[in-house]
Amino acid sequence: YLNNYASRKNYYKIPIFAALDNADQRIADDIRCVTDKSVSLLCTVFVAACDLVVFSAILYRIDPFLYALLFAYSAAGTAFTIFVGRPLITLNREQLRREADFRYGLVRLRENAESVAFYNGDRSERRQAVGLFGALAGNAARVMDKERTLGFFTRWYKYLIQALPALVIGPQYFAGKVQLGVISQTFVSFNHVLADLSLVVSEFAGPQGLSNFAAGVGRLRQLQRAIDETDARDAAAAGEGKIEVGDAAGGGLSP
Repeated sequence: YLNNYASRKNYYKIPIFAALDNADQRIADDIRCVTDKSVSLLCTVFVAACDLVVFSAILYRIDPFLYALLFAYSAAGTAFTIFVGRPLITLNREQLRREADFRYGLVRLRENAESVAFYNGDRSERRQAVGLFGALAGNAARVMDKERTLGFFTRWYKYLIQALPALVIGPQYFAGKVQLGVISQTFVSFNHVLADLSLVVSEFAGPQGLSNFAAGVGRLRQLQRAIDETDARDAAAAGEGKIEVGDAAGGGLSP
């Protein structure tokens, strides 16, 4: 990204032709966030997959019907989380843009501090900085509102299902079909499988959540698209005819 942005005058062309905001901060901040979350997510998925294999075998051996119910419950919870939390991706992308605009405004003020002070531009600069911060805070409030709604669902999702193992295994214990130790095995394996199948539910919201990760990926995709469009524009311009200057046959100027 850095080589493409700093080559072929893309740093000058992208803001003009692609109308892309804060390309420099996408390289400086978004790439770091995306790569950090990618490694963390890979490790989380690997551990969850190993854990799921082990405890799924235990839970399925105890009661296949309970395992099927848990799988269906997790699938429904994941689908609902994606449906409710999808706007968070757009809001987080907007939040990244507004934070970048706010940082850029403060950097611009620092770089032009002498000129601003010479022309007594304090009031204008303060008004602009407060406006940028107000836009940032307003979008942050919308993000928190959506995360609060999703958080309510996540809490209920985790606690409502806890009674299911007792309802399924309890009657079997009192009927003498299973021993007391099977009940503890059921609860332990049930909660492990629930946590493994609910990665999307538990990891979707938050500053390091999947919604913020998807927003960062989208911003980097926009930057790559802008670079590709700029290069394609240059290639098209290079293929057009060039102006040649020579002596006219009859003197004077002629096209």
